[in-house]
Amino acid sequence: MVDPNKLMQITSVDRYIKYHVQEFERAFRERFPACTLAAKRHIDSTTTILDVLGLNYQSMLLEVIDSSELPEFLGGSCTCSDKGGPLRSC
Repeated sequence: MVDPNKLMQITSVDRYIKYHVQEFERAFRERFPACTLAAKRHIDSTTTILDVLGLNYQSMLLEVIDSSELPEFLGGSCTCSDKGGPLRSC
């Protein structure tokens, strides 16, 4: 897992953004065509999974969202059981 604080000690935000732009250009040039052939359908996008566990995100959410409005799985107390659960009530 990448520690953002340690990362910023050895690079700058501008360099980090430049790296990601270059990597996406490389993906567009090399990876997407290879994935398109392998999947036998057009591939032109990526998915990023951002794991925030361990970053104390719950306390940050509770600073801006009332606990009664925040689903239990995000650290709040809302179950929205009368509406079929928090994901169905949205």
